Amino acid sequence: MTEPDDVGTLADPYAGGRPASKPSAAPKLGDVLAVQTRRTKTVRVCVDGELVDRLEVLNAEMDALHAVGDDDAALVLAEGIETLSATAVARTFAFRMVSLSPADWSDLMAAHEPRKGKTEAFNQVTFPMAAVGSCCIEPVGIDEATIGELWDRLSVGDRGRLFGCAWEANVEATDIPNSSAASALLRIYGRNSTTADHAASPEPSSLGA
Repeated sequence: MTEPDDVGTLADPYAGGRPASKPSAAPKLGDVLAVQTRRTKTVRVCVDGELVDRLEVLNAEMDALHAVGDDDAALVLAEGIETLSATAVARTFAFRMVSLSPADWSDLMAAHEPRKGKTEAFNQVTFPMAAVGSCCIEPVGIDEATIGELWDRLSVGDRGRLFGCAWEANVEATDIPNSSAASALLRIYGRNSTTADHAASPEPSSLGA
């Protein structure tokens, strides 16, 4: 008896019933270079330090009033906090760093060699400011010649945040941020999501692998 042509084998029971998929062409170097961009990284900093302090004080006072049941007074402070918070948002700026070429980054670090007698990979006093000045592309106007005016007004903590941003732009690998929260929100509201199915897929660890 002759077997039908559309019957698969034991190795692949579906092979006879569906056409073989055409293998996709491997990407070429030109495809990569056409979409490649330099790594960027952004950090937001509120530059009005006095306003931030005022908000911290008011929040503590509001919490204390609420704790003792004086909600009328707490509400008055809450209204003031809302107004000041909006001002703080307006005085918060996005500092965007762009990576240098590996050679330029290496040369910049070499130009700020460790201080004598210090155990450090680079001059921790001069290199952070130079790195931010060299990498910052937003706000416009910040460069190695102008960074000092901003740097002198920043706290040590905010300097660290800007330098950390520049460092990560140059040293950190490029990984796609997890979009599972965005995919979940799109599913809730019935929107299409190209990553929803992927985000919903269990990780190997959840399967006991």
